[in-house]
Amino acid sequence: MLIRMRRDERGIALVVSLLVMFVVLLLATGVFAQAIHNSTQSAYHRKRLQSVDASEAGLNKFYNYLEHTQAKDLSWSSVTGSVGVAPGTSTFSVTPTWYSDATGTTPFTGTFSDINFPQSVKIVSVGTTNGTTTRKMESFMAVHPVFGGVE
Repeated sequence: MLIRMRRDERGIALVVSLLVMFVVLLLATGVFAQAIHNSTQSAYHRKRLQSVDASEAGLNKFYNYLEHTQAKDLSWSSVTGSVGVAPGTSTFSVTPTWYSDATGTTPFTGTFSDINFPQSVKIVSVGTTNGTTTRKMESFMAVHPVFGGVE
């Protein structure tokens, strides 16, 4: 009877098939976890890139403002705006710091006029995507007024 039980292989196929299914399940779980991780990282990188783009858009908007504004009409206040992106929203906030010299060491005081104007400006632009991901860009530039034209 004992010899017959050792030679009997009934049921071993079930055990082997269960082991194979367990290994396949482990591999499938690993692949699924990696796919979820990659999707999450891709979304984070997209938000980060959108924040950088929003921050750069803020700098460009302020450059445009500087180029098309007379010295007497310059403002101390921050400039805010939004950028059309999907999915979600991106905004920027630009804060200028005006200086009386071209090197940016002496803060500008007084009121803006055609004869009293700043010599340089530091621009800090903060871009935010979906209210969570922020990136900051800074720019420094010397300001030279252009006089001319016939009114």
